[in-house]
Amino acid sequence: SDEHTPVSEYFEGKDIESCPDLYREGVDAFALAERYQDSLDVVDAMLTSSVFAEDVTALSVKAACLFNLGRYTEAMPAYQTVLLREPNNETAKAALKVIDGVLVCLGTDGDTPVAAKLDRTRFSSIDGAAAKLQRTSELAQL
Repeated sequence: SDEHTPVSEYFEGKDIESCPDLYREGVDAFALAERYQDSLDVVDAMLTSSVFAEDVTALSVKAACLFNLGRYTEAMPAYQTVLLREPNNETAKAALKVIDGVLVCLGTDGDTPVAAKLDRTRFSSIDGAAAKLQRTSELAQL
C-alpha cells in the first residue's frame, strides 16, 4: 500500500467477511508504513467481525498499534488478553514489561500522554504475533 492511499480506497468497498486476507494484508501494510491509526481503525473493525472476533493475531496487531501510538494504558489490556489466549506469547510479555516501566518511570496514571514525553518504543515490524520489540535509546535511559 502506498503510504498515502486512503483506507477507503485500499479496501474499495470490500467487506471483511468476504475478503479477510485483504484486510489482514491491509492492516499489516498500514502498520509497516507507520500508519498506526489507520491500521488500528481497520483492525478494530476486523475484531468486531465474526471472522476475526477471536483472532489472536488481529488482537496482537491492535495492541502493537496502540503501543506505537503511545497509548500504553490502552495497549496494556489488549496485551493481557493476548496472554490469556496465548500464555507463551513473548512479544506480549515484553511489551507489558516495557509499558509497566514507562508508566512507573513517568509516574503517570494513564492520564498524561506518555508519547509526548518520550520517543515511543517501536516494533521494527508488525508481522502478526511475531512482532519484535526494539527499545529506543531514550527508553533505555529511563
